[in-house]
Amino acid sequence: MPESTRCARPLALRRSIGQTNQTTSTLNNMNEPKLDDFTRGYITAALWSSMDNANDQGGDSLDKNYSLADFAPATLAQFVADCAKFQADNAELLARVEYPRNDSTDLAHAGHDFWLTRNGHGAGFWDGDLEEELGRALTAAAHAFGECDLYPGDDGQLYCTPAVHNPLSGTYIEPDSKGGERITNL
Repeated sequence: MPESTRCARPLALRRSIGQTNQTTSTLNNMNEPKLDDFTRGYITAALWSSMDNANDQGGDSLDKNYSLADFAPATLAQFVADCAKFQADNAELLARVEYPRNDSTDLAHAGHDFWLTRNGHGAGFWDGDLEEELGRALTAAAHAFGECDLYPGDDGQLYCTPAVHNPLSGTYIEPDSKGGERITNL
């Protein structure tokens, strides 16, 4: 999708989990895959918390120039699978989630916290928004998925690196030599 199209959407479409940015406008575009609130929150957090490393200072956050439409198909498929697996495995815990002062659904916020927690950011399930026992249990579950670093490939698509082995979903994703990625089912 051309950059001018991505930025021209109305502000009302750019609201997701309490934030306004160019990325979230495309998370609800009818031409893109239907995603549940948890997965939308996860992807939104992935984009704003990941940098493009375009300069020595880290560059811009990916949500400035990238959207859901820019995900490599295999990366998006892995994100969706990870979110579905996390929700299925932790349904009883997630049913207890209630965030104070929340501008989004609790599931969108939980998806946001799943991304932050699995990748060791300075916030997440454990940071005090949830009851302590619930936060600890969801943190342990998120850490079991391992880290996933999002980056733009030379082809303009978004990938995870280093190679991501997700023992919970039984897949291994690695970049290939042409800027794409290979998925191996284990």
